[in-house]
Amino acid sequence: MGQLEDAARVARALAGKFPEHAYPHALLGTILLKDDKFEEALVSLTAALAIEPNDGKTHSNVSLIYAAAGMKQDALRHGHSAIEFEPELAIAYMNLGNVYLSLTEFEPAIICFREALKLEPEYPNAHSNLIFTMDLDGRFGMPELFAERQNWNQSFGGIA
Repeated sequence: MGQLEDAARVARALAGKFPEHAYPHALLGTILLKDDKFEEALVSLTAALAIEPNDGKTHSNVSLIYAAAGMKQDALRHGHSAIEFEPELAIAYMNLGNVYLSLTEFEPAIICFREALKLEPEYPNAHSNLIFTMDLDGRFGMPELFAERQNWNQSFGGIA
């Protein structure tokens, strides 16, 4: 068995032993999500939300599943819930930005990536997605893109 399968086995046992607690269900859902078992993950994450409906991390993970399934409005709804319940969660802004990017809604995607960077200034995926989205958007010229690239390089000690 691989590490994810072992982790899922342990999380299933915990969810069975403590079915009234959200954490084991959320843990199992997160493990299954990492293993690309989206339908199983959604079942576990939905169980966690039934117990703890204000868990931003769980809403963010559900948003990822819906986005992967092409259910963009559900992905947006859960992405916004994640931010509402845990506004300090940079990954929630990143995930929501990716949903907006998939909808070619560049302005809200840029806002989300910038919010993620306010919370975690050295978040490499947020930096790269921000630059990529600004470039796709077409409203930003080379000076803005260059400045953002400089910020990215400085965050990681790269060469400007």
